[in-house]
Amino acid sequence: MNKIEILEKVVLDLRSEGFKASLREDYSGRGMFGASCVGIVTDEPMEAIVRAASFGLKDKPTTDDMGKQTIVYYKSIRK
Repeated sequence: MNKIEILEKVVLDLRSEGFKASLREDYSGRGMFGASCVGIVTDEPMEAIVRAASFGLKDKPTTDDMGKQTIVYYKSIRK
């Protein structure tokens, strides 16, 4: 499974358990200077991080508050 497939699986798993989650493929976070990466928008950011790690994703996550939800994004994962 590649890194984007891992994030897609995390989104599906979270949704199957009733959490809000969606994949965002064009997020430009802090310090990225216009570059974009892939992240998960969710109401359970820690659960998303733990699940991604349990599926073997070793990249360092960063989070940003988006009001009612949080995005967990990985600057090293680009589509």
